[in-house]
Amino acid sequence: MEVADKARQMLEEAVRIRASDIFFLPKKGSYKLRLRAGDLEERPSLTREAGNELINWFKYQLKLPTYKSGLVP
Repeated sequence: MEVADKARQMLEEAVRIRASDIFFLPKKGSYKLRLRAGDLEERPSLTREAGNELINWFKYQLKLPTYKSGLVP
């Protein structure tokens, strides 16, 4: 499944349950996925690779940097 299709599916579910937030919580080697629809609802975990692809896809769509920058304070 393409990254855009996974993102669309995730967003459709979030809209269906009226979620206000989507959380990608990093864990060792994976991401926990949670949707806030009143309470936090846990979804199946994502592999680190799948989570990074989705996060970068969302960043790209929002025109946010998809790289780590070494900003100096």
